[in-house]
Amino acid sequence: MKLLTTPIREKLLRNGRINAGLIEEGREPADFLPVVKLFTPDASCTWLLMELYPGDPDIATGLCDLGLGFPETGPVRISELESVRGVFGLPVE
Repeated sequence: MKLLTTPIREKLLRNGRINAGLIEEGREPADFLPVVKLFTPDASCTWLLMELYPGDPDIATGLCDLGLGFPETGPVRISELESVRGVFGLPVE
């Protein structure tokens, strides 16, 4: 199941390219607002994604909350999220 539509994927990639350019110039990366919210309907996991790595568009960066009380920002693989299933076997939406 594909989680990201083409317009969402393009916006995430645009954000990733902007930050890659800023880092290349030695500047601080931008802190983008989330572009997409993914979640498990039968568990308490949520991902707020802000950008895709231009060199590997399967890796997104965002806030990852697995429902354990310790959300953190960092990378997550989209292909792994596509295979995640919740308690009742429902996929990430």
